[in-house]
Amino acid sequence: MFTESELRTLKYLSNPIEEEEIFNLKSLSEKDRAEIKEDLLIAEENADKTFISKLSDKYDTAESELILSNLKYIKKYCIENPVLFDGNFQIRNAPYSCFLNRDSTLEELGLTEDKFYNFTLLQEAITALGLEAQPTFEFIVFLYDLIKEDCKDMVVTCGEKISNVLSIISKCSSEEKISMTIKVGSKSIEFHNQLFIKSLLGEYCHANTKSQYLLEREQNKKQQRIIQYSLLKTLLDNIPYHIEKSPEVKYTQNERNFCLCVLHYCKLLNGDPLVVCTKENNATFDKLMRDFKDFKIGSFLNITN
Repeated sequence: MFTESELRTLKYLSNPIEEEEIFNLKSLSEKDRAEIKEDLLIAEENADKTFISKLSDKYDTAESELILSNLKYIKKYCIENPVLFDGNFQIRNAPYSCFLNRDSTLEELGLTEDKFYNFTLLQEAITALGLEAQPTFEFIVFLYDLIKEDCKDMVVTCGEKISNVLSIISKCSSEEKISMTIKVGSKSIEFHNQLFIKSLLGEYCHANTKSQYLLEREQNKKQQRIIQYSLLKTLLDNIPYHIEKSPEVKYTQNERNFCLCVLHYCKLLNGDPLVVCTKENNATFDKLMRDFKDFKIGSFLNITN
């Protein structure tokens, strides 16, 4: 039986939430996006000038411009993922603060630039994708730092968790079995009727109640794999690499090699690089991308200053 206090709480959680307007750059018209992008590019140009001015005491103009060029992959990511603040889209100063805090970030992550350049397989993978080494290094460090911090105490809302389950169910064939288990102490209650399970979860999402914002903490093992997937998928979606492949090919061997090397460099993949960073270990990469194909990745810039 529920206590009176518990009943009040359950009643509150079952109430619908108030609809909030969601601002998203991708949801705007092409004209509005073009105008916002133009404003962001102007803001970036002004930020570049301020940054070079800050570096003038330590570096000459040519060195400052080289530093700025090495941040170009990060800058591209920030331009394409602006942050909404006070009703306006703005570019964060992440590229510049990233460089200014670079030494402490590398120390905290346990990474070095020498190890990056001495990692032959990674350098070969970068060349094969037509990328520049230094901007790639800066972007990997930048992303890994943001993602690791963002996932440190990773929680997911109940609504997001149920939505992910429904997304997976929707892709199941009619032959695949679906079941749901509820554990109460040592007792387990199982449901096997697919229509009931879909209806129950679907109605919950459709109700849009306050309870959908309750939080669930992810387990450490899954959290680690989410960090791995988030890092690789964000890199592949944002680095300007050039590679030819037919439409039916999801990932080429060069892409796989690059991703496996990045995981090994970031200490997220153990073993002999000649084994774990080559086609011998394609299964690790493919399973990671397959397991999280429905996992939604947003921008990590909301946690930067």
